[in-house]
Amino acid sequence: MSELFKGINSIWFRLFDHRGFLNGEIQYLLRELEQKRSDKEVQELFTILENITNIRDTQINHAKQLIDSLYPPARVDLGQALQTAKAIEDIEAKYKENTALVDSRQKRQLEWEQFIEGISDNCLQIDKKFELEEEKLKDFYKDLQQKLQLDK
Repeated sequence: MSELFKGINSIWFRLFDHRGFLNGEIQYLLRELEQKRSDKEVQELFTILENITNIRDTQINHAKQLIDSLYPPARVDLGQALQTAKAIEDIEAKYKENTALVDSRQKRQLEWEQFIEGISDNCLQIDKKFELEEEKLKDFYKDLQQKLQLDK
């Protein structure tokens, strides 16, 4: 029985215990990073950080000053455009609050629907009258045809 448990135990360790493999992989990765690359990535990150700090401290303010000196008309035009947009927004808000405009739109919509219904009813009546007249004409010509055949 103990042989069976030993066999099961060894199978379980082979299938589910990966410590040996993982330790080897971790050691290999550490060796790769420490020996081959050393501090190259850290040095590159510091260089990038220095460049970004330099740009932030000097170049952004310089670019702002350059834009302000070269493009003052554009800045004025942009301010006027913003004021116009604000005025349009205010006017639109005023009209949205105006309920008389909404009421008149609803009234026109109701009148339009009634007009369309009236036109539809008139079309139906005309179609019925047309069909009636058509039947009358058919009957008239049938009678006329019969009278002509009788006279012969």
